[in-house]
Amino acid sequence: MGTHSDGKWALIPSESGHRELLAPESLEKLASSTEEADILAYFDGRQPVWRLALSPQVPRRAVVARLAESILAAAEEGRPRVFLLLGAGGEGKSTAFFQTMEKVLRTDDNWRLLHRRMDNASLSRAWADELPREEGRRWLIASDDADQVAEEVYAMAFALQSKGRGDVHFLLSARHTEWRSTKIEQRRWESLPGYREETLRGLDEADAQAIVAAWERYQDRGMGELAGKTRQEAVAALLAASRSEHSEDEGAFLGALLRLRMGEQMKSYVNNLLGRLEKKKILPGKSETLLDAFGYVAAMHAENKPFLSKLVLARALGIEPRELRGKVLWPLGEEAAADVSGEMVFTRHRAIAEAAMDIFKNTTRYPVEPEELYEDLVVAAEELSQKGHFIPPNISHWRYLCDHFFDRGEHSLAIRLAQALVRVDPTHSHIRVKLSQLLRNAGQPELALETFREAPKIEDNRAFFHEWAVAEGSQGNLALAVSLDAVALADDTARRPPDNKQTAMTLASFALACRELFRAYNTPVFMAGCGAASDLGLALPYLHPKTKRHLSENQQAAREAGVEAFPLAAALKRIRVATLAAHRQREDDLQEWVQPAADLTFNGLASLLNIGGESGQ
Repeated sequence: MGTHSDGKWALIPSESGHRELLAPESLEKLASSTEEADILAYFDGRQPVWRLALSPQVPRRAVVARLAESILAAAEEGRPRVFLLLGAGGEGKSTAFFQTMEKVLRTDDNWRLLHRRMDNASLSRAWADELPREEGRRWLIASDDADQVAEEVYAMAFALQSKGRGDVHFLLSARHTEWRSTKIEQRRWESLPGYREETLRGLDEADAQAIVAAWERYQDRGMGELAGKTRQEAVAALLAASRSEHSEDEGAFLGALLRLRMGEQMKSYVNNLLGRLEKKKILPGKSETLLDAFGYVAAMHAENKPFLSKLVLARALGIEPRELRGKVLWPLGEEAAADVSGEMVFTRHRAIAEAAMDIFKNTTRYPVEPEELYEDLVVAAEELSQKGHFIPPNISHWRYLCDHFFDRGEHSLAIRLAQALVRVDPTHSHIRVKLSQLLRNAGQPELALETFREAPKIEDNRAFFHEWAVAEGSQGNLALAVSLDAVALADDTARRPPDNKQTAMTLASFALACRELFRAYNTPVFMAGCGAASDLGLALPYLHPKTKRHLSENQQAAREAGVEAFPLAAALKRIRVATLAAHRQREDDLQEWVQPAADLTFNGLASLLNIGGESGQ
């Protein structure tokens, strides 16, 4: 770092360009003139930068004065303070963040600002340790997307307090959802002396007055759908619109701006946006455009699935992660099309995403197939996971996105997503089970069965064989159902021994298949197997009421057929006998890798049932 000859800090980027130091005089370099088109684009949702936020045409909301006043007062408290601005995306946090920094610097020239300005910039204790301790000097370390540096700030604040550094303070901004999901629990922040939160949600009347006054400077172009209304009518409409935004995850401020400035023209606005994005290639010589990138972002945001990470987006677009910021995210931000919070990417507001998806689904104007967007993304996420990448917040969000669509009645899309995942990893038993369940619940039991019959060797998953047994049984292949449930219970099927929950469900299924075999063929060995499996299942603790009911019904059927209660060791032997009989009567041959009945052992099951010294072999 360096200084001017007068000893005052000026705008000095770090070597990496990821942080900057500012003094009051630095603001003049940042507050360059803004064109009318830039201001109107900001009113339509463009991401703020220093130049826009400092423009006198952009109103200062009440939270700016409150925060700046608190920060300035911290100079007299003798301890580091942490000020956090929370809110949903599109709530105006970034603008207020920039303007608060500006007001602090302009109000007291003893303050200097260290601004973390890129989302991949680090924050370390060295930052604070390097700050000189001078009489009257105050330092403000500021970071937007602060969820990325929550742990570092927490550690730095305590370290500064222990050193008596009451001259260093923090201004942070983050989406409330991301902040609450950091590793630092809320109660720990609340135990930090000097920690204060300010939540930005909606507008008060003073804010609405200032915003409408800013719109009025540009007449009809600024007022949009409110053109022709009086100041008070426009203010009342703006307040009502901001209060009508019910989702805590969407910015009431931006939502109100979009509805009132565009109104019924929202779809036309988004259509024009899509047209511009379609013309902009991401990389020379490649076919992908910003429309492709925006389509992926809109697809997830429209479904309120806020877990599209930068890594997954880059993979879906076929570009390097390092290229994403400059080639995709920044241009989309300039078009007021996308927003970034930590690792996640969103549209500027869900209303924009929903309008875009409506156009994609119901017109042929753009070469975008909505179902392909979701398929591309789940495949990208799974491929990255297979390569060892961490997919935030968890890869399971992508693997089971199909459930979201299935529950909404979009069965075809749900099945398509599960099928795509099976193609990526044919040996992933959980994904194959999910596909089978979706097909069965969609009324396609034949396809559900094929999912198992064509599977390569699966290891270490008892539930896979139980689900396969259910699929076989639904097609009338009862002997195979018995055999496969036995495999699910056997020792060599998985490294973990059988547990109470899965074993109870499997025994209930085994008992039912044996019961139906007896009814079809009058073979006593199967009704004995029904009674034995029911007796074993009912001997387990912690039974789910539904499973317990099924076991009891099968047990009652066995009693009515003359099968007496078995001691547990004898019941386990009857399970093996019924399994061997079912294997001899099997309706079809399965893959060679499936264990044959004669090779199955049940020592783990015996241990679970506390059958001492008796394996049931």
